[in-house]
Amino acid sequence: MQEYLFEPIASTPYAKTLSRQAGAPLSAFKPGKRPYLTGADITSCAKPEEMAPPENIPPIPPIIMHTDPVREPQTLVMPTAPPAAQTSVIFDPVVQTKNEKPEAPARPKVRYDFDIAVIGGGPAGYTAAVRAAELGAKVILFEKDEVGGTDLYRGRIPMKVYTKTADRLRQIRDAEKRGVTVPAETIDLKSSLAGKDKVVAALSDDMTGRLRDAGVIVLNTRAALKNEHEIISGVGVLSAEKVILCGGCQPVVPLLPGMNRRGVITSDKIFTLREAPKRLIVFGGGSIGCSVAEIFAAFGSKVVVIEKQPRMLPGADLEISKETSKRLFASGVRLFPGVSVLGVTDARGCLGIETERGCIECDMLFAATGRIPNLLSLGFMAGQIACEDGAIMVNDAMETGIPGIYAAGDIIIPSKRAAGVIETAKIAAENAANGATRQTVNLV
Repeated sequence: MQEYLFEPIASTPYAKTLSRQAGAPLSAFKPGKRPYLTGADITSCAKPEEMAPPENIPPIPPIIMHTDPVREPQTLVMPTAPPAAQTSVIFDPVVQTKNEKPEAPARPKVRYDFDIAVIGGGPAGYTAAVRAAELGAKVILFEKDEVGGTDLYRGRIPMKVYTKTADRLRQIRDAEKRGVTVPAETIDLKSSLAGKDKVVAALSDDMTGRLRDAGVIVLNTRAALKNEHEIISGVGVLSAEKVILCGGCQPVVPLLPGMNRRGVITSDKIFTLREAPKRLIVFGGGSIGCSVAEIFAAFGSKVVVIEKQPRMLPGADLEISKETSKRLFASGVRLFPGVSVLGVTDARGCLGIETERGCIECDMLFAATGRIPNLLSLGFMAGQIACEDGAIMVNDAMETGIPGIYAAGDIIIPSKRAAGVIETAKIAAENAANGATRQTVNLV
């Protein structure tokens, strides 16, 4: 087998040149000059003497013909060439099909000030902020007062402190039945208030320390949504990729004549009194109203409870309602179930509570007529986030109808609140922080 090096040339001065893809007869190959072909399927060219080599074009690789000295040449091996449809002078190696669309450029990732913003620093907000930070999120917490919210400063914690004080007073009074003589069993409410504040401050410091250790930024300012990712606050507009609403609840006062008079207070003020009133009327026989009535009866106040429903604790079981009424009666509390309050008037320098059965005089009226979710944190999104009976609607993952906006605690509908304030906050934080799908069970 011998190898001879040939290069294609035009068979006549002005004839068509050979196609590199289709091949050519053996007679068309001849040793000698190299014609400068610049494309895959050039069908015509200029005179050979007019063909100048273009710049930066690599030479065409030689064609190797294998022959046998005995037989005629059998095989002509041609180099692989681009498809025949390629007719440009300079071949473009990038081939694009007709239906193929160019890839769209990647959209730049939006940068936010924080990963998660929590509005509300009560038990739900505090829990959600700490849990989200533990999962690696950059978290900011907005609280208009102090961390701990209503529950710590005006709700469950002060009531527990005052309840324990009232229990001690009842034990002292019962000691006389066992032969223990006590000179006087009075209460210094100022000292009790100072003790309550000391307990609250210790708990607040503990919560603040945990937030600091978790890396949560706390701002003591009001805050509300501007849109899905921006929050209006006292320090300006800040942005976050996800938002958790934990606005808690607030007391509701019936729209009755005279309810704005001085001496009418709610649960936001009852545990800040520096002196127990001589005559106290509790408007509402729910759990809060009954607890406050029992506490101030132990403090020496003459207490009356007025409830519109036919029994105390109307939302509880009948047996629980009966036992509560017995305890209150034993503490010296007068009960008026099935009585409606019509308004508040002045009565000889004190408050007169107008009822269906007449007017009852008192020094202070405590409106324990319930609490409702605080929706001020919705801001400009109030018309876009779905609510039901004044509470935010969420799914089992604690997410609202707006993707990326979650809610937890007393601000959500009761059916989703049944799992507990702390548990709903953890679910919201975990789903917002790492896209988890942890859910709660509808218990109602």
